[in-house]
Amino acid sequence: MILRLFKRVFSADALGLILIVIALQTFTYGVSASLRGSEAGYLFGVCLLGALVAFGLSKGKFSGIEASAVLVTMGLIGVWILGARIAYPLLELFRSILALIPQLVPAIRERIPIDASLVIEAWMVIVQASVALAMRWQTWFAGTHTDVIVNDALIHNMIWTLVMWLVAAWTGWFTWRRKAIAALLPEIVLLAAIISYSAYGLTALWLMVFIQLLLMGLCN
Repeated sequence: MILRLFKRVFSADALGLILIVIALQTFTYGVSASLRGSEAGYLFGVCLLGALVAFGLSKGKFSGIEASAVLVTMGLIGVWILGARIAYPLLELFRSILALIPQLVPAIRERIPIDASLVIEAWMVIVQASVALAMRWQTWFAGTHTDVIVNDALIHNMIWTLVMWLVAAWTGWFTWRRKAIAALLPEIVLLAAIISYSAYGLTALWLMVFIQLLLMGLCN
């Protein structure tokens, strides 16, 4: 029984997943070391979640196009929620809607008005925060078209969060298909481009290449 458990824990699939987690940690460390204002722990959480979601989709009956649409949509929505800081207001909106549902049937029967003030209040908070974020994006886009540099840290963090999410999702998708080169190549290319610009995190790049070689051996 112990031998069987040992074989399951140290199987090729399990070791491959461990290497992918190490690769994501190394990748986020290299990126955070080169980009100012980025946190390795935050980026690692985003990458790990994106890889797990893509890994789950790859095990299902989703095609590549369908999975890409789902992952891009999830990434855009998640980045917008984080950027606008509306996670708690969305939770309050959900709670207020749940509290309102039991009032619907009695209100319809007795023809009495429904108190939807909490729902409206939570929704207005979400709308105001989203409008403010949309204005910041509009200002940033206007600056790019007029060659005026707009240094908005929030916009830059949102862009990099989405990029990291998509790259990690790519890794998770091809990990299930045992394609080691395709799984880690975008991360290595992106990390190399960042390092060539900032000259930081070279050790992370070499470690990524080493992990890819180990993953190629496991996949074969």
